[in-house]
Amino acid sequence: MLPPLVDDLTGTLGGRLVGIYLSGSAVTGGYDVGVSDADLLVVTRDVVSEADFHALDRVHVGIVERDASWENRLDIVYVGQDTLRDFRSTEDPLAVISHDEPLHLEGSIAGWLQTWYLFRETGLAIVGRSPKKVIPAIRDEEFVDAIRWYVGELQATVRRAATPGLVAYAVLSACRALRTIGTGVPCSKQDGAEWTRERHPEWAAVIGAALACRLNGGRSGFENPTERAAAVEVVDSVAEAV
Repeated sequence: MLPPLVDDLTGTLGGRLVGIYLSGSAVTGGYDVGVSDADLLVVTRDVVSEADFHALDRVHVGIVERDASWENRLDIVYVGQDTLRDFRSTEDPLAVISHDEPLHLEGSIAGWLQTWYLFRETGLAIVGRSPKKVIPAIRDEEFVDAIRWYVGELQATVRRAATPGLVAYAVLSACRALRTIGTGVPCSKQDGAEWTRERHPEWAAVIGAALACRLNGGRSGFENPTERAAAVEVVDSVAEAV
């Protein structure tokens, strides 16, 4: 998928393109064909605005036209290089396409600290300089604080989840957060699930259901209120632990 995507982005952005970076399970492990997302960061010389959306949407449509299995599996962030450098203080927006959400602008770029940390520490440069040359240094303590905040967001996600896939996402992301804080090393959802299941066998059924739901594309699982309540309890327990 990547070579034609890189060609399309290069043709669309031209001299505005600074770098394209790959992170997530495709780099760090745990990648499942046909299931895992493509986690990409595209850094540009200036801020991507809504005026760019039509051209970028053509790039995204092209990915799915070449391979329909990528539908709803694109997680691409577009951010200006100066915005990224000043992410703690800037009010510039970034542009995001994520899962079934269309390309849109988001503010509060400081809230994306986890993303910047992971791309900086684990990202692979597909185009451009090393991510450590593009993304400013982030202290481990800042990263851990961001994870704790994110687990709080997962508590809200698991309660309002409209699909089984979102319930599974919240459970597995909570497990990953618990392992990352416990070991100090970022990991995949699968590694986080196994690590957590070993230490909390009382959560094994919920974690197993979440892993199965993930592998079926989030189409089934957590159908009854008892299963949903158990998932909420696991995420709440992780939030208390972290």
